Formats: sequence, structure tokens, C-alpha cells
Amino acid sequence: MSELKKKFSRKIRRMSSKELEDFDEWFTSIAYDLLDFYDIKNELKSAEEKLRFIEYLYMYAIVYGKTCFDERYDQPLFSDALKYAKS
Repeated sequence: MSELKKKFSRKIRRMSSKELEDFDEWFTSIAYDLLDFYDIKNELKSAEEKLRFIEYLYMYAIVYGKTCFDERYDQPLFSDALKYAKS
């Protein structure tokens, strides 16, 4: 996990304010829909866990340039985000 945070810090420093603004606008529009994938919101008991789950996906999307999420293909990613949320 710390490796993702390091990569995230490096990547976000290199992004322009416009790039970050555009990314944030896109991510904010989909963030809470991601909790519906695999019925994740029932696994996450607190608001803090839900926020940490979304935080992980945000960092991942920034680092790897992910512009969409798909339940069929992102199972390992959602599993990692769930572990992060519960840690």
C-alpha cells in the first residue's frame, strides 16, 4: 500500500491544476456509484471505511490513469480497496 501512496504523491505533484480539476470532477461524479459494485457498501460498516475504499480507488486511478471501472474486470482492484478500507 505504501508503494501506491508514494506513486500517488509523485504523480499528483506532476499534474496541472486543470488536469487535477478535470479528474476530480469525473471521479466525484462516479465515486459513490463504486460502492454498489459487488454490493461493497454492505461490507463496509462505517462511513470511514466507505471513504477509505473510495480513497484507494482514487489513488489507484490517478497513478494508473484509470478512467473507468468495471465489475467484471476489476475484482482484484476492488478486493485490494476493500482490504485497505478495513485496515
